Amino acid sequence: MSPFWRLYVSHALSTFGDRIWQFAVPLMLVDIFPFTLLPTAIFVFFTGLSKAVLLPFLGRLVDSTDRLRVAKIGSFVQNGGIAISMLLLYALDVLTDSRSRHPWTFGSVLLFGIFLIVGVTGDVISSVA
Repeated sequence: MSPFWRLYVSHALSTFGDRIWQFAVPLMLVDIFPFTLLPTAIFVFFTGLSKAVLLPFLGRLVDSTDRLRVAKIGSFVQNGGIAISMLLLYALDVLTDSRSRHPWTFGSVLLFGIFLIVGVTGDVISSVA
């Protein structure tokens, strides 16, 4: 197997995982908050906004840094962000009463805010790496 083939397979699997994550998060948020699309809209809005604002800066940073180091750090931050985001979504699902039309408690707002920061960071880093 040539090195290029391994690179192509690795890139395809990484891209596939990114797209599955981008597809699954809004569905999970809709499942946790079935009576409102506000959390999903907030997550997607801040993900797009942060990419528009941060990617030019991060692109210049990547161009001036060792590629292997960027790939290692990016992979670590991206996978760590996904793992932490999944734990936060699970905690949010357990804490939130999805049958209620008003599921926003202080704890759920706090968990959603932390999830928003971690999830957006992981998504932006996945675009860089």
